[in-house]
Amino acid sequence: MFVLNVYGSIGITGKEAEEELDKIHITLNKNQIPNDELPPLKSSGVRIGTPAMTTKKWKEEDFKELARIIMEYLNICKQGKQEEKREEFINKVETLIKN
Repeated sequence: MFVLNVYGSIGITGKEAEEELDKIHITLNKNQIPNDELPPLKSSGVRIGTPAMTTKKWKEEDFKELARIIMEYLNICKQGKQEEKREEFINKVETLIKN
């Protein structure tokens, strides 16, 4: 498991990240980070569990690609352009899962 501070790095809440990433088939949870300034229902971070991925024999490069997809999509969300890019990212996620 690892926790990302999406509020500090991108400027969106953990709740927003959780909801948007779910729309492209990435499931994670909003999560408080140490000394979080946001209330628990919003949170500054997201928690990503790794056991299912390691069970599927994901390698380091697979995790790096997932991180790239997450960061790129959340930056697009911050710009408000996620609607026009959503299908493209669903395809990226599906391709990563199939490999």
